[in-house]
Amino acid sequence: MHLAALVCWCGALLGVVAALGRPGGPPDTQEAAAPQRTLFLLMATPAALVAIATGTGLFALVDGTPTWLAAKLFAVTLLATCHLLAGWALHREEHGEPLPSSPHLGLSAATASAMVGTLWLVLAKPA
Repeated sequence: MHLAALVCWCGALLGVVAALGRPGGPPDTQEAAAPQRTLFLLMATPAALVAIATGTGLFALVDGTPTWLAAKLFAVTLLATCHLLAGWALHREEHGEPLPSSPHLGLSAATASAMVGTLWLVLAKPA
């Protein structure tokens, strides 16, 4: 369940970030951001909560690998920070507030890096 929630969280978050700041959308910014808001609120955020909750529950099963655990927690913290930044950028875009130029490029790179790092650490868990 933890891995499935993590993959859903990452996929939905990348979808939201990729759609930020796209040119040529409808003139109504709230209408343009509605699909991203729905994806963010109904998939990315619940998946993030499930991934974090199930990951927290798995701590009891981890035996003496503090370096791996610290690295994984750092990667998840980066991913959660990207989640918060995506929500902030989406909120600004919905309300017609200016975003930094090409916000999706930096945020996409940071999200993808945090995602790859987190998934790699999850799959490379020492025995």
